[in-house]
Amino acid sequence: LLGTVGGTQLKPKSFYQSWANAVQQSYYPDLPAFKWQYEWTGSFGFTQDHIFRVMEPAEGLLTATAYNGRGITTGTLMGKCFADYIMTGNRDSIP
Repeated sequence: LLGTVGGTQLKPKSFYQSWANAVQQSYYPDLPAFKWQYEWTGSFGFTQDHIFRVMEPAEGLLTATAYNGRGITTGTLMGKCFADYIMTGNRDSIP
């Protein structure tokens, strides 16, 4: 699994495949070149103010939204924070 650059509508498919191959060789130089089995694209939205939001719309119901392109790192951290909150009931666990 390898993440690549966005904007697939801006360049030809071969650009993204070449980029993925170069990154694969840079990260894992001992691996031989290979044909990627799957590829997918998508997009993510941004809020106008770029501010992440954490809410508890009802007692015990937690939600986080507006990651604004920071979902992998922030989502991982929020998962831990939510788990800590659920386990301890300590609201200070939620940033």
